[in-house]
Amino acid sequence: MAIYHLSAQVIRSSTGHSAVAAAASRRAAALVCQATGQVFDCRAKAGVTHAELSLPTETPAWFRTAIDGLTSDRSAEVLWNAVEAKEGLKGTGLAMVLDIALPVELNGAQRVALARDWVENHVTARGFVADWAVREDDGNPHFHVMIPLRCMTDKGFGPKYELRRDAAGNVIFRDDGKPRYERMALPMKELLGWRRSWAETTNHHLATAGFEVRIDHRSHADAGIEREPTRHRGVIAHRRAAKRQAATASRSTP
Repeated sequence: MAIYHLSAQVIRSSTGHSAVAAAASRRAAALVCQATGQVFDCRAKAGVTHAELSLPTETPAWFRTAIDGLTSDRSAEVLWNAVEAKEGLKGTGLAMVLDIALPVELNGAQRVALARDWVENHVTARGFVADWAVREDDGNPHFHVMIPLRCMTDKGFGPKYELRRDAAGNVIFRDDGKPRYERMALPMKELLGWRRSWAETTNHHLATAGFEVRIDHRSHADAGIEREPTRHRGVIAHRRAAKRQAATASRSTP
C-alpha cells in the first residue's frame, strides 16, 4: 500500500559529487560537463520512465533563451553546468536532492501527474527550478527532485542564503559591518512545508483516483500511534533483498 517517504540531502563538490553527473544518473541520460569535457553517460540505467525540467514563472530571459528549442535532457545539461560554473570548485553545496516515494496504487501516468502537480504548486511556485525524474523499477515507484541552492535572477544566480533580520525587518550586521546571513540554504528552509504538502497532494490524488488509503507526513508520536515506525526501503536495498531471495530459492531447488 502507499507509504510516506521523503528524504533530502545536499550534494557537494567537496565530497566528489558533480551536479551534471547527478542529473545524468537520475535522468538516465548522457550529459556533458562543460568545465572538463567529461561525458556522464547513464542511458543504460533502467527504470526511468519520465524526466522533466520545471521552471518558475519568473525564470529570467537569459536562461529561457539558453534552453529555447532544447530537449529536456539538454536543458538540464545547461542548468547544471551553469550551477557548477557559479559554485566553482570551492567545495560548496551544488543542489538539494529529494527522494520521494510514489503510491503503488496509482498507475504510471497518474504518478507522473501527481509528481508534476506537487512540483509546480509547491517547488517552482516558490521560485525554485526543479529537475525531476520518475523511476518505476522493482515495484518501488519513486521520483527524484534536484533543486539548485540558488534562485535565478536577471543577472544570473542569486544568493544562496537570506539576510538575517530582526523583528522589525531590519538587516542584522556583524561586528565588522558585514550583513549576517542565514545558515540554511534557501530550498532547505522549505523542507518542513514540503513534507506536509507532499502528503496533502498525494492524498488528494489518491482520493480522486478512488482509493481510500492515505499517507501521513507526521511521525507516529505526533500522530498518536503507539508503535515503532517502519523505515522506507530504498531501491538499492530493495534490489539486494530480491537478489538474496532469488539466491536462497536457487540453493533450495533440488
